[in-house]
Amino acid sequence: MTVREYAESILLAKTLEGKLAPPPAGMTLDPPHKGSYQTPDLPGRPELLMPRRSGETRTKIPSSEQLGDEDHRSVLLHFFCNHELIAVELMALALLKFPDAPDAFRRGLLHTLQEEQEHTRLYLDRMAATGTVFGEHSLSRMIWDHIAPMTSPIEYVSRLSLTFEQSNLDYANHYSKAFARVGDETTSGLLAQIYKDEIAHVGYGLKWLRRFKKQQETDWDAWHRSLAHPLTPVRAKAPGGIPFNREGRKKAGLDDSFIEQLQIYQRSRGRTPFVHFFNPNCEAHAAASAMGTAFQGNKASRHLEEDLEALILANAHPDDLALLRIPPSPHHLKTLKDAGLPLPEILPLHEKDELATRKLGGFCPWAWSPDSSKLFENLADNPTSNTLHPWREPLPTDQFSKKLTSRIVEQLDVSNNESHTFSSLREAQSFIETNLVTGPLLLKPSLGCAGRGHLAIERNSPQERTQSWLEKVLNEQDALVIEPLLPRLLDFSALYDISQNGDVRFLAFTRLITDSRGHYRGTQVAPKIGNLFPSDLTILFHQDCISAGGKHYSGPAFYKRLLPRSLSTLLPHYHGPVAVDALFYQSENSLAQVRPIVEVNARCSMGRIAHNLRRKLSPDSVGQLTIHRTKELSGELPTGLAINDPGKAKSFLAVWSEVPF
Repeated sequence: MTVREYAESILLAKTLEGKLAPPPAGMTLDPPHKGSYQTPDLPGRPELLMPRRSGETRTKIPSSEQLGDEDHRSVLLHFFCNHELIAVELMALALLKFPDAPDAFRRGLLHTLQEEQEHTRLYLDRMAATGTVFGEHSLSRMIWDHIAPMTSPIEYVSRLSLTFEQSNLDYANHYSKAFARVGDETTSGLLAQIYKDEIAHVGYGLKWLRRFKKQQETDWDAWHRSLAHPLTPVRAKAPGGIPFNREGRKKAGLDDSFIEQLQIYQRSRGRTPFVHFFNPNCEAHAAASAMGTAFQGNKASRHLEEDLEALILANAHPDDLALLRIPPSPHHLKTLKDAGLPLPEILPLHEKDELATRKLGGFCPWAWSPDSSKLFENLADNPTSNTLHPWREPLPTDQFSKKLTSRIVEQLDVSNNESHTFSSLREAQSFIETNLVTGPLLLKPSLGCAGRGHLAIERNSPQERTQSWLEKVLNEQDALVIEPLLPRLLDFSALYDISQNGDVRFLAFTRLITDSRGHYRGTQVAPKIGNLFPSDLTILFHQDCISAGGKHYSGPAFYKRLLPRSLSTLLPHYHGPVAVDALFYQSENSLAQVRPIVEVNARCSMGRIAHNLRRKLSPDSVGQLTIHRTKELSGELPTGLAINDPGKAKSFLAVWSEVPF
């Protein structure tokens, strides 16, 4: 009998005995020759061992904590036994499909096939000892479907040896220890032997990957290229809860770069991903669009996008995808992962077109401004019609505007919240001339964020500078806002979510850290308000400190009950994150007062990022997200966890830290 004949008998056998039959004495290796083999839909199997049909209930795989129960142990053995049997069948298929592969490759493949047969026998014997019949639980065909379409030996080693067998370095090592903990030394020893063999199998795959790949390719790139959608590197490691086994991979010969990239690699194993994107210049894009032009970013705006885009990782679920212009290095991503931040899949922005062939759950940009709507427009029909985050046209320009403040103040009849909007240069000049005598004023572009572009003026401020600012803003935008310049004591924000049906949910309060000019520098978040505000302001906030509609409200009552009723009316046809900024200030009589609404932002915010970082990294602590200017750093990194990659930061570095309270 030749190896080819033997392989076909294994592949098509309809009995377990036939699948596990050893090679006959005197079997010869076929001379290399060109040829092909028609891949069957499924390998031959007895009826009891046929994989489950679509729609049939899947047997849930038990966790290590459930292995004290013998029924759960038998389910896990059944699961592993099916994987070993599929490996036998796929190795037989590879011998049939690649008759022109080098002799050494085929001999190694035959040797590995025999070891997988032995693994299957070991599992069958152990199941028999526990009274489990192979086939009594559902059997998956997933591994067969991923690997059987292989068209070359490099695809074989990439998909089986370096993906599914590599993942077994995690499974076998972990469950060997788990069975030992519950006193099942027999199964523990079985898995320990399989673990040792799998190290050699992965090493075999790596050896031949290096033989077959292009000379200039890294191991990672060659392997990744050889995985056909929907198979991805995430299948080469066990899911969360089972430790990533770095030591086993080192023993198999994988290099540090490969191991590190795999450890931080993330991609959904089932749920369709939401795509996250950071577009912080959204107001500038909206302003340019309103004037019939396109936003022309400068170096500062580009650095803002490129440096701080990693912050969007805080919003993403591990099954999601973050679209990044300049992804952090694998080393930095590992630092984030080791710190406890769950990472989504990361796709470079220039590879966005590959999303056209993938199923997506929806889109989560920082804001729905003209730039993000255009970016995702060709993917608009990709998500299902009932997605929570569909593509949409850009928000109306007014929904990015400071005009929202005066509208909601008027809508709620909020006292002590003066804000005036002007589209006429003459009217703005007249207002300034009349009101500047009573106190300093703050001038804001209607479209702007984080305090950028604001101008504070007093009675002795140069008129030429004020005039130039007014003309510039009204030349670029349709309006500007003028407010009293208040002596700030503390800035804060209230975070909300608006659902598709218009329901508004309050999330949290955050404390904004600003400089003397009101420019944003960071955010503090905490389990409760008393950890954010000084005691005197906390007491004030819980008193009736806000007047609206002729009634008085405490801070919590205003922001949690009254304000949500108006947000969906203020922002029709919008759903997503909202942040309402506010502040405490010192009044003329030296008492602290609240300005309830400074700005309404219908987009994501740094407060939302900080809220999510605390939830994921420091749920019981006061946390602070600080945005540092790299030019102000003296060579040493600030204390805390850098969210964006310090090695790639040009102008900004975002740092998360815990704050004593």
